[in-house]
Amino acid sequence: MSKHFGFYKNLPVDVNEFPDQMPWISEHCMWPRDSYRQGHQGELPPFYHTGHWTDKNTQFWQLKESEIDYDFCEIKNQIPLEDHTIGMIKIDPGCTLPWHKDSFYMLRQKRQDWEEQEMIPVRYLILLEDWKNGHFIQFENTVVSQWRAGDCWFFCHETFHLGTNAGLESLISLQVSGFQKKII
Repeated sequence: MSKHFGFYKNLPVDVNEFPDQMPWISEHCMWPRDSYRQGHQGELPPFYHTGHWTDKNTQFWQLKESEIDYDFCEIKNQIPLEDHTIGMIKIDPGCTLPWHKDSFYMLRQKRQDWEEQEMIPVRYLILLEDWKNGHFIQFENTVVSQWRAGDCWFFCHETFHLGTNAGLESLISLQVSGFQKKII
């Protein structure tokens, strides 16, 4: 991996392959609280210092692989990672995941020697539906919009990013996280 983020490729997957009634229930509704506050280096995401972000405008829904009725083998085979974990994220209209870096906390617990092994935590974000007005993602200074279902972007633990839904329909994505060999 020679850069912190970028477009990977379009994968043959979209939201229509998943059950119509995903279990988006209240215990899956989250917002960046204490467990999301501290990154790998111990820093707090910048949005915590502003006082503007609350559990109302930063809510998102998350499902783990075990909660989704889908065989992820084909997707895992197309993503060059070790120790895959998969989750689905839904951001409802009017909500945002503000400017932050992911800590990859759960993933780092699976492989605590990742730094000694010269590995780096990486996430692949697969957009499951064609782009809709008001949906956008930003990696560092690159704003992403007008994607096609299956477009896949990668980013590492050092990448600041955000996701916003200023549209009228939910923004649903699939996240595949794992480790890749560090290229210096």
